[in-house]
Amino acid sequence: MFVLQKGIEYRVEGIAPAPTFFSLNSSSGVIRSRTSFVNDVNTVYYMRILVADIAYPNKLGTGTCTIFINRNPNTPRITSPSCLATIPENTHLGTYLFNVTASDADTNVGVH
Repeated sequence: MFVLQKGIEYRVEGIAPAPTFFSLNSSSGVIRSRTSFVNDVNTVYYMRILVADIAYPNKLGTGTCTIFINRNPNTPRITSPSCLATIPENTHLGTYLFNVTASDADTNVGVH
């Protein structure tokens, strides 16, 4: 006599490099990040998911999860969008005129 067990098991069939960056909980199906994306250049990751019911006979389903990484979404902004200087025509090469500053919300660091 067979005992019918209810439930679903989730598995990842690796599509590199997604398994390096994401994990899949085999009982809940929850996908989580497992490492930082900062040093990787990919903007999209694909994970092929296998889903099996825990019953007899065992049936399998498949799907693909696509995960997009929003990289560098902000445009740098010049602090003073316009600059104006009036200098004599005989100004020496290399004479300091003014300093342009900018910031970028992606880095939260001012760039000079």
